[in-house]
Amino acid sequence: MSDTPSSIFGRNLRAARLAAGLSQQDVEKLTGMPQTFISTLERGAGNPTLDTMTRLAAAVAKALPELLQP
Repeated sequence: MSDTPSSIFGRNLRAARLAAGLSQQDVEKLTGMPQTFISTLERGAGNPTLDTMTRLAAAVAKALPELLQP
């Protein structure tokens, strides 16, 4: 996986989700975003909006800047 902003966010989102003990389905329930979309983002695909990234960060109890750090 390359170090694009999307891939960094996806990797960090997955790590934070797992550290929080959440499944993708749990995050779906917390955010209303489909599990398949969350999976796509965790793989570094897609181009999430700032609002999307903020909502996902809140769901995994992290500040957005933490999820954007390489």
